[in-house]
Amino acid sequence: MAYRRKRITSEQLSGFVIRLKTLPIDAGPQTPVDVLGLPAIAQARGLTTYDAAYLELAMRLELPLATADRALRAAAEASGVSVL
Repeated sequence: MAYRRKRITSEQLSGFVIRLKTLPIDAGPQTPVDVLGLPAIAQARGLTTYDAAYLELAMRLELPLATADRALRAAAEASGVSVL
């Protein structure tokens, strides 16, 4: 998004991707049922489906959620998810 809005250069984007690839990131398990439930979570909590995916994962894995987004923070707290 930052690149599309011309806030960063393609070189900065490439550097970010290179650094990101070095992190020990593991994708969380997700079934088709989990994905199909995202629109309902989004609608119930007033979130985008994208943000609902983060909330659903935090709820399912019983992990805290790190976000600066106000709507996602409020939805997480209302769902009993701790927020960092």
